[in-house]
Amino acid sequence: MVKVTTVSQDAKLTDALKIMVKKDIGSLVVAEKKKGIGIITERDVMKIAASNPDMLQNKVKEIMSTPLITITEDTPAWNAFRIMIKSKIRRLPIEKKGKLIGIVSTRDLFRWVMIVVYGESLPEDIKSVVLEGYPIS
Repeated sequence: MVKVTTVSQDAKLTDALKIMVKKDIGSLVVAEKKKGIGIITERDVMKIAASNPDMLQNKVKEIMSTPLITITEDTPAWNAFRIMIKSKIRRLPIEKKGKLIGIVSTRDLFRWVMIVVYGESLPEDIKSVVLEGYPIS
């Protein structure tokens, strides 16, 4: 899980894109009062820009995906993977008592799978990448 970055539904798409580029992330959760209401991804913005660049002045709420599919902090990793596969999504916001606390991506879960499968025998050439951010000794 990583910290979730949010944007207002009334933000312009250009502003949302600037946040994604600055933070080097592929999505923003659309939130109001710390409650997730939708999600916007780099792919969503690219589709809009390719079809009509003038639409980048539109608001996030006009293209965000809803309803927002979320999990709670105690959802097992395997279940998060299952939800993502069934829902055909690559990012899954995490909530605690109805408030956004993080987000998990398919990349995060793939790294988890590598740790589970290989354990302490992770190949050296990928070990630093797989373990990056994971408190495993």
